[in-house]
Amino acid sequence: TLNAAQKHIFTSNLKYQIMLDSVQGRAPGMAFLPYCSLPELESCMEVWSFMEMIHSRSYTYIIKNVYADPSEVFDQILDDDKITSQPITQKCNNLGISSLNIMTDDKLFKGYENCFRKININVDNFFDSGISSAFSALTEKEKNDGVACIDIGASTTKVVVMQENKVIFSKVLPLGGNSVTDDLYKGLQITRETAETIKILHGTLSPNFNNNIEIRMNSVQQKNINKNILFGIIKPRYEEILEIIRDFVFDNIYTRVSVKSIVLAGGASKIYGLNSLGENIFNRYCRISMSGVDQGFFSNKPEFSTILGMIKLAQNYKELQITKKILSSKVFNAIDRLDNWIEESYA
Repeated sequence: TLNAAQKHIFTSNLKYQIMLDSVQGRAPGMAFLPYCSLPELESCMEVWSFMEMIHSRSYTYIIKNVYADPSEVFDQILDDDKITSQPITQKCNNLGISSLNIMTDDKLFKGYENCFRKININVDNFFDSGISSAFSALTEKEKNDGVACIDIGASTTKVVVMQENKVIFSKVLPLGGNSVTDDLYKGLQITRETAETIKILHGTLSPNFNNNIEIRMNSVQQKNINKNILFGIIKPRYEEILEIIRDFVFDNIYTRVSVKSIVLAGGASKIYGLNSLGENIFNRYCRISMSGVDQGFFSNKPEFSTILGMIKLAQNYKELQITKKILSSKVFNAIDRLDNWIEESYA
């Protein structure tokens, strides 16, 4: 066994190696591939990046097998000043900015605009549905401390990670509640409509008592199904969905240490027991979205998170556009000096 000093040296070294190789796993491709014209060198750089990521995952594997609770080590990597503060006070000629770019199909947007234009509806702006859901579901404290908003829809799941009120990660995964419906449809040999109804009315992720439910197959035929069978079909699929999401989010060392809590939204998040299952899989505090509304019809309805977030973003965008129109009007041309002074003083 190692003494306290030896444990400190061992752990500190691995923490630093994990951070360095996580960065180095991306650096060669970002720095050199845009200027590479030889296929041989391009292959070499891709292998280089791959090997660095293997190193990072190897050190991560060691920590997971040495510590009973490895999250205590991983969560402290970015909080260690000896690791993160080294670039500070260093001189540089260039200062960069980090941004999250979401790639979209421009032809698809133009197609939507043309469709709406034909019925005399003008589209002012487009908003990402995952980010919209996050703005509706998350509290200001959660967005500042570090949180992952997971919107589980019918066929897709949108994942957005925010820290210090900034979006630092965004991902859309091709999985959702329809997978659960398909499992019930095939496993119980019922129609898809009936499977969806059963999922909504009787679906659960907590063990049930040994009781049955009646399902009407048609106008004359009924079928009795044990609730524990439903539990046995539904829970494994939800576990798989959450584990896939966890692997995508936590594969990035920066998002892994940034996420302090999980907020689940979307129609498929309404199933009973999902927050407890989420806490077991993510090892983080987990709650179901309240859709950002305290009272009224939308209260406790996470399926409306996206639309409510879009309304909020559209309102903010509209206010911004109105402000721009006012500041560019002829009225303000006479007081340009005052406007410039305000801009220079408070921008």
